[in-house]
Amino acid sequence: MVQAFEGWGRSFTGIAAAGGFIRRQLRSRGIGVARLEGFARVPLAEAQDPATPFPSPAEPTVAFLASGIEAATRADARLDAASGSGRDSTAHLAVAVLTGPDGARSLAVLIPGTDFASLLNVAEPNGLASILDNFVTDPGAPLAETSALMQMVDAALVEAGSDGRVPVLLAGFSQGGMVALSLAGNREFLGRHRLAGVLTLGAPSRHYGGAPAGLPILDVADREDLVAGLDARGTQGDAGAILLITDARPGVLRAHSIRSYADAASGADERLPREPRGPEYAAMLRAVLPEGAEPEFRVYGASSRLSVGGEPVGESGAR
Repeated sequence: MVQAFEGWGRSFTGIAAAGGFIRRQLRSRGIGVARLEGFARVPLAEAQDPATPFPSPAEPTVAFLASGIEAATRADARLDAASGSGRDSTAHLAVAVLTGPDGARSLAVLIPGTDFASLLNVAEPNGLASILDNFVTDPGAPLAETSALMQMVDAALVEAGSDGRVPVLLAGFSQGGMVALSLAGNREFLGRHRLAGVLTLGAPSRHYGGAPAGLPILDVADREDLVAGLDARGTQGDAGAILLITDARPGVLRAHSIRSYADAASGADERLPREPRGPEYAAMLRAVLPEGAEPEFRVYGASSRLSVGGEPVGESGAR
């Protein structure tokens, strides 16, 4: 068995921070600036895969969020297939809008991992071109100079009703988790939205920092997941984050998949109360995901344009 967190990975804290500085210098010169194109809400009936529907009713659990991310992942694949083009450059994510018994609203963003079907398409907000962008750290970066996927999360929250008072939970798998952690440390994002907590599944998480002290963060990583273990030897950037290592033993080739994490999520829920700061995280889940509430799931899609030397590159493929 490959033990990703017992001998794999490196410390990327310094490299990620240096990369963030370099990115800001380039963006200030108009180089590599991403702009969303065709951002729009997609009808749920068109997006939802009947074989992997969005979960309902709500549960204050990791399993509920993992199932939601899996449903958003399947929705992206379904919509890409419906486009009839292998060059589709549209990313998709989902927002669960929840209303508690007292009428209070909350929002949970469900961010899929990298879209390997459009891996090399530079216009894909969730493709290969955006991975490095989301890996580097720069808490002071203006949102307009961050990755297209970070901008897409912000746009989806605004459309779904985030006003700085509604509590928001960010949940993402792989690159989606990287985006969640990047936003948790981004000062402009934190000034626009009331961030209540973060969940990452299968994301390299230890080099991220800048999140507000006390913000509930849970990073779930399987012991055999080499992607999640990329920065495993680094010091935890967000000191209050919980790192929960699962041992599902799906095998190295299958460890890094949203399906594997969805399968392991119930075990993570069982262990959470025994983890340091676990009860506080569970309390956040209960507040943001009121048990029994019927969530309204909204799916959003967007493509992007990337400027290289002031000239836009990539194709718009958004619906």
